Amino acid sequence: MKKDILLGLFMGLVALWSQSAFAAVNPGEVVLNEFYTNPSSGQEWYEILNTTSSPISLSDLRIERSATGDSLPLSGTLPAGGILVFTANSNPSNDAGDILILRDTSSDTMVSAVSYGTSTQDGVDHLDTAPGVGQSGIRLSG
Repeated sequence: MKKDILLGLFMGLVALWSQSAFAAVNPGEVVLNEFYTNPSSGQEWYEILNTTSSPISLSDLRIERSATGDSLPLSGTLPAGGILVFTANSNPSNDAGDILILRDTSSDTMVSAVSYGTSTQDGVDHLDTAPGVGQSGIRLSG
C-alpha cells in the first residue's frame, strides 16, 4: 500500500515537472537568427536558437512566411542554448523580401520575427536588403 502511494506521488511529480518544463514559449526565448531564402539550387533553410538554459519543446511552434502564405510546423525538443537548422522547399516569391514569424500556436504569441528586403511590418526587426543568391540573412539583434 505504501509503495503504491509513493509510486503515485513520484509519477505525479514527474508529470508536473514535464508539464512545466515545456510550458508556452515566451518572446525572445527562441530566436529566428539566420535564414537562407534565395538558393541558386536546393532548399531554403532557417535557423532558430534557444536563448534559455532549459530545453524547449517545439511541438507548438511554427514559422509563418508571409510572401509564400504558408507555415512550417516544428517538432522535437531544442536543447538549452541549442541551435536547430531545418529546410523548406524553395519558393522564388520570397527572394526579394518576406516577413518571417516564429509563433507559439498554443498561446498565439509571436516569439520572434524578422522581415527583409521589400517586406516590412511594424514592430518587427528589419534587414534592409534581401539575401542575395547563395547568401544568408543574419539577424543581429534579439
